Amino acid sequence: MISSVVRVSLFALTASALVIPIAPRGSVTITGACTNDSDCQEGCCGFNTGLCAGAVVALGRDGGCGHGDAVPNANAAASLGFAAQASSFSASIAAATPAAGGAAGAAAPPAVTAAPAAPAKAPGTQFITGDCSQDGDCASTCCSVGKCAARAVATGPGGKGCGFVAGGAAAPPAAPPAAPPAAADNAPAKAPGTQFITGDCSADGDCASTCCSVGKCAARAVATGPGGKGCGFVAGGAAASPAAPPAAPAAPPAAADNAPAKAPGTQFITGDCSADGDCASTCCSVGKCAARAVATGPGGKGCGFVAGGAPATSPAPAPAAPPAAPPAADNAPAKAPGTQFITGDCSADGDCASTCCSVGKCAARAVATGPGGKGCGFVAGGAPATSPAPAPAAPPAAGGAPAKAPGTQFITGDCGTDGDCASGCCSVGKCAARAVATGPGGKGCGFGA
Repeated sequence: MISSVVRVSLFALTASALVIPIAPRGSVTITGACTNDSDCQEGCCGFNTGLCAGAVVALGRDGGCGHGDAVPNANAAASLGFAAQASSFSASIAAATPAAGGAAGAAAPPAVTAAPAAPAKAPGTQFITGDCSQDGDCASTCCSVGKCAARAVATGPGGKGCGFVAGGAAAPPAAPPAAPPAAADNAPAKAPGTQFITGDCSADGDCASTCCSVGKCAARAVATGPGGKGCGFVAGGAAASPAAPPAAPAAPPAAADNAPAKAPGTQFITGDCSADGDCASTCCSVGKCAARAVATGPGGKGCGFVAGGAPATSPAPAPAAPPAAPPAADNAPAKAPGTQFITGDCSADGDCASTCCSVGKCAARAVATGPGGKGCGFVAGGAPATSPAPAPAAPPAAGGAPAKAPGTQFITGDCGTDGDCASGCCSVGKCAARAVATGPGGKGCGFGA
């Protein structure tokens, strides 16, 4: 009789420990100090720690819930729908209770099923840091140590891995399959070939730039250039090494792309070119259109584009003279013969209003044929005549300012006689104030041959 009374008493004690009703939940968040389950928002005050904890995490880490009670409980886990975990925990507590015998084991199932299951989250909708028991509970498909986590973080360096294990321990990270889902999860809304530069990628085809370098879209020119990692995503995040052979042919199309709207023979000076025929001046020097007289003259690089951007080794003196005239004309296509102004491009004396072409530029005859002048008469290659021609110099001087009517040329303007100047004084080929020209240090008036 006494034995029966003892057994009934022990059964009542065990049953009451397993079906402790959940008190109204408090306001203390996880990791906050608590004295009992009702203090915590989650309804679980860690039995061993006295800190609010996740209902499922506390079962493996904190010895269950129910801090302040005589026996730990799994009531919060059961109320959230984790019946299997709660049942297993309650059974282990009942088995550990002295003299509980088979009565504890029999009482365990009613304790965990008594509380109604009310999971707030549908499978696959739990947010990151939310409680979970398996990968399927999480929107990120990764349950790490009882909390939903980003797969890339959980499976990366220092991560705990995905896949919830009984007792709160996470499965070890699975290295091989980690990289593919991470890349896919980071940009699910991107259609193939639309990912922007610096965006996540797993293959060249994912990127608008057609270059996936170390898992990030990159400009192909940068990734395959000096210091680049190359294109082509390799499993594990390593990029393929830069392919040296295909990098070389990039130079020729680059020059063509810079001026796609230019028809052959119309490119201006300093514009990109790949052959003499691209340029209006018929001279392509080191990939840039140039005046032939300048490119083939002293210090010039010569004409004729060479593959790789290198100019011809030396100017070709023989063929340089015939095409010299066309580029000069192209530089000033609106100028009729005999109208080019001083300092304008020319190829013969007849191009200039001053009737003097000195080293490819129109000049005042008095200056070009005077002390330090280079002389008139354009010579092939840009070199002036060896010495001024004195005999024909005087006659064309009068025609040095064809645009000015006699007696209207301003001071410092070109002149051939006093009658050309508004001041009535032509001093050394320039109109001057008579008082200055005839005063101390002046050169006098009256243009001399």
